[in-house]
Amino acid sequence: MTTQILKLLVILSCLCAGTALALTYEIPNNGDTIVGSIQIIQSKKGDTLHKIARRYEMGYDAVQMANPTLPKDAAIHPGTAITIPSLFILPENQNEQNGIVVNLPELRLYYYIPATHLILTEPISVGRIGWSTPIFNGKIVEKIKNPNWYVPDSIWEYSRSQGVILPRIVPAGPNNPLGQYALRLNRLTILIHGTNNPKSIGKRVSSGCIRMYPEDIEHLFNAVKIDTPVLVDNQPYKVGRLHGHLYFEVHPVLEEDFESLETEKIIADHLINEYITDKSTKIDWHKVDWMLKKHSGIPSQISY
Repeated sequence: MTTQILKLLVILSCLCAGTALALTYEIPNNGDTIVGSIQIIQSKKGDTLHKIARRYEMGYDAVQMANPTLPKDAAIHPGTAITIPSLFILPENQNEQNGIVVNLPELRLYYYIPATHLILTEPISVGRIGWSTPIFNGKIVEKIKNPNWYVPDSIWEYSRSQGVILPRIVPAGPNNPLGQYALRLNRLTILIHGTNNPKSIGKRVSSGCIRMYPEDIEHLFNAVKIDTPVLVDNQPYKVGRLHGHLYFEVHPVLEEDFESLETEKIIADHLINEYITDKSTKIDWHKVDWMLKKHSGIPSQISY
């Protein structure tokens, strides 16, 4: 067995927890920038969108948008066809194929695994309106297992205004909203951490930190090192290549960044045109307009 294969097996073993394997893909080496595939699965007895989202390492909002006619919280009839939107255009990365990229509108994190051609991607939760997760290019400065939560003054004061008096320190344990693992970034008030509320993943509900499913933060915690670059970015529109064609992916813009449809079209047109390298490439602009109205988050071919 070669050294490279052994190294790959060690890395994959770090990403395993129980019977689940982190959502990991090989990065194309032919110029393509899209990984994964759309899945159609059948619901099981007792399934809800929350349960299905977690089982397939998706965020709640992503699965709900892909299946808009299904009940948001109630049980789904067994045998119902469910779309799992596990096709992803890789985000732009100022750090090239290195480190972590957090795409806020997508509610998703990407991690380029060092010394491999692999990328891990998992759903996240980010800051709600008024508590937005900041955009910045930083790095991991501390790894904390079983963290205590030192309640920030801003959160303590807000909770008090809502009639809830929080303790100043919440010790590690099942009641700790940070979960069992935390990665501190050099923007010191921002953590990538677990949660004691898995149903919150894939939504804008945090006070600025980046939440992950408990099993996903464990995967990431074990895989990353101190000084791993972390880019937190705002990319509601992504353009990618697959088998010689251009694909477009549209997520709802952050509410505080709301733009008119006309402005969205201008931004999208500029972005798409940057990716056209062959004058013979034709773009289905009617489809682009439709995608901008729908904001489904699912990549779709736009060139012919």
